[in-house]
Amino acid sequence: MLSIRQLRYALAVWREGTFVKAAEKVHISQPAISEQVGQLESEIGFELFRRTGHGVEVTDLGRTFLLEAEEVYLSMLRLNETANQLRGAHGGLFSIGLSSGVTPFLVPEVIRALSDLSPKLRLEISTTTTRQIYKLLLDDSLDVGLTVETNPRVLSRELVSERVATDKMALIVPKNHRFTKRKSVKLKELIDEPLIMSELSVGYSEVVLSMFSDLGLHANISAICDNFTTIVAMVCAGAGIAIMPQHGAGVEAMSADLSIIPLSPNRTVYVTMVRRIRKMSPDAELYVESISNHLKQKRLLTD
Repeated sequence: MLSIRQLRYALAVWREGTFVKAAEKVHISQPAISEQVGQLESEIGFELFRRTGHGVEVTDLGRTFLLEAEEVYLSMLRLNETANQLRGAHGGLFSIGLSSGVTPFLVPEVIRALSDLSPKLRLEISTTTTRQIYKLLLDDSLDVGLTVETNPRVLSRELVSERVATDKMALIVPKNHRFTKRKSVKLKELIDEPLIMSELSVGYSEVVLSMFSDLGLHANISAICDNFTTIVAMVCAGAGIAIMPQHGAGVEAMSADLSIIPLSPNRTVYVTMVRRIRKMSPDAELYVESISNHLKQKRLLTD
């Protein structure tokens, strides 16, 4: 008889593309997951995967089976959650990933959005890069991501995004910088300034680069960091300047020796909520809806 454990392991191999990565994902040994998938294949009477030099490829019959198996597996998870609710237990984990540029001003709003809900799910919040958020969503390691809107070509077909907030870009400089007393700074004045940025081509760095390129200018990139906090620390230390979402920078400036200056021309950026297209558990869907509605009601999203 088929087991839910065998389905879980086979789905992990399908998603990860190799038995080694799948074993790491579900925290068992590679021989153990190979054995369980082999038993499943014997039970159903056909191969799910073809072994290749680079990993595995799903067979035609395997793809049809695994698509159905995924629905069965998710149904079992929902059934387990229902049982937990009926006995008054917590229903599991709800994980949110935020890109570092939006974390300072969005985390308090996320907490407020969920404050009136019964604590059925344990909340897990992590801060990472936009590209990593997309990867973790596809790996089922995150339920939802909040990040600056990026070019649609970067977004997988398995993910969907919704605009939930708006921000402007702002210049961040040390208090002793020559621009500190200015009411605004023209972008063309920054071409010789050492610019500290986050991962290139995704998230708000994509916006920054387009701001320069639209004017026929080239940014003088002196350093690339993987998080907002490190960028702020480097600016404070005099390693350069940065262009960041204004709301997040404003929170950091309260505890750092920084000046925030409007840019001309400026650029509106959108903060998006990103999730997988397929449905999650009822509790997780409720959490997503609550966060989305709260952010929109706070009028953080403007045209």
